[in-house]
Amino acid sequence: MVLLLLSLGFGVVSVPFVLGDADSWDMVGHLSHAAMQREMLPQLVFWNPYFFSGYEQFTAYPPLLSLLVALLSLALGLTGAFKLVTVISWVALPASIYFLQRSVLEERPALVGTILTSLILVLFPQQIGGTLFSTLVVGNVANALGLVLFTLGLGFIIRNEYRRAIPLLELLALSHMIAAVVLALVIGAKWVCERRGWSLLLGYGLAAFWLVPALFDTFRDVSTHDDYPLTAVEYGLYALMLIGYLAVRRARPDRNLDFLVLASGILFFLVGVLRYLA
Repeated sequence: MVLLLLSLGFGVVSVPFVLGDADSWDMVGHLSHAAMQREMLPQLVFWNPYFFSGYEQFTAYPPLLSLLVALLSLALGLTGAFKLVTVISWVALPASIYFLQRSVLEERPALVGTILTSLILVLFPQQIGGTLFSTLVVGNVANALGLVLFTLGLGFIIRNEYRRAIPLLELLALSHMIAAVVLALVIGAKWVCERRGWSLLLGYGLAAFWLVPALFDTFRDVSTHDDYPLTAVEYGLYALMLIGYLAVRRARPDRNLDFLVLASGILFFLVGVLRYLA
């Protein structure tokens, strides 16, 4: 019931977006990409001449959002399709967050965590991705869609359901590359903790042609971004995460989640190193 009310609440706050023109900030770029993709269907790879001096489509924005909007626009029109994908990505967040919380916590703490996270997403005025302002005002829809895929994927990883997590990782790579690289690191950290050396070597070896360049490109970009938080804030948040995990670990002596600490440590180390190199 609580989860349904949260989803309805997310739907209610999206009404101004639905009634608007969907033409602010990044929305224009997403609509332009989707319009170009619809015009070129069924061709998926082509030259887009309308940004700067032209470039190959999907070397800036990942393709999943544009493909979804382009295909749905055949029935709903471009703006209608974009609004539908945006609202679904936004309204699906409480359920996906709850799914992740339930992978770790009992029902009541998971509901409390989902409510607090939902309040942060609605009230926190940041534009990087996942919040109401970012999704429904700025138009970072790929970020919201990627957050849904990421939380579901991480939940399945915690539950050891890799057959469901890997397809979500593949979709995430088509939606938001930074989140996909983070989820790939999480899977690697879990395999390290499980001492699955051959799986680690084979999985990362097959993915190395895109994962290694993506790792350096995305985190080099993140580590040099003007809006990126200060190092003290980063490590302060990591310390809070670690303390919270240790508290859960003490209440539930289960080593199944140790990989999250390892993955967070690797992530912060990589960002710090790439900031120094950049």
